[in-house]
Amino acid sequence: MGEQIKRGLVIGDFFPSAATSILYLLLAFSLASCHMPSSVSTSSLQETEGFLRKIAVLPFQSTSPEGFARISEVGTKPASIIKSYSDAPSAAIVEELFWEQLSTSLKIPLVSPSKSASAYAEITSSSFKITFPEALRRLGEKLEVDAVIVGFVYRYRERIGYSYGVDKPASVFFEIQLYRCRDGTLIWRAVFDKTQKSLMEDMLDIKSFVKEKGKWVTAKDLTKEGIREIVMRMQGELKGLLRED
Repeated sequence: MGEQIKRGLVIGDFFPSAATSILYLLLAFSLASCHMPSSVSTSSLQETEGFLRKIAVLPFQSTSPEGFARISEVGTKPASIIKSYSDAPSAAIVEELFWEQLSTSLKIPLVSPSKSASAYAEITSSSFKITFPEALRRLGEKLEVDAVIVGFVYRYRERIGYSYGVDKPASVFFEIQLYRCRDGTLIWRAVFDKTQKSLMEDMLDIKSFVKEKGKWVTAKDLTKEGIREIVMRMQGELKGLLRED
């Protein structure tokens, strides 16, 4: 019968397609008033004085959660820890999707990853001893920006299988960090960490199940989901700081 897929439809192998449609519609109505879990978490880490009138986005980095992004060590890291290019295909994908969403959502001026990368490379090449906060301060002066966004991709695993059944589901884990250029302080961060599960595995995630139409999605689909929520939260949580001139 050909290759056997280990995991069937998102809801499982227990129901035919017509019954599946009816079931998830009934679940949608019954759980509509429940609190749905989110795969995005955000935190504001520093009181910020002044406004953010212009923001630059640096190339996204592929790393492990134990790597650069440990907040307590950021101030001592050398600037060279951030490369002036996306160092893996997964980082480039997340960066591109994030830039598309951010540039169409925020109303303040933004500096693209490519332009920011050129300026950052020029700054870091001038001295191998320069720290990350000092590099951000110089980048702010050079590009006339108030803050810089850096993205870290910790996991980007494509599904193994098809939309109707998988051996392994897609799984994505990445973080967005917003730094103030004046002193290199991390002022806001957002984390998205999601591995798609069947409805039988996670009954509370009915919202995603309905949105995905009961299908196994790709890593890119999961990434878009996370980015949409992160940018929406950024607009809401930083509303008082994001200022158009």
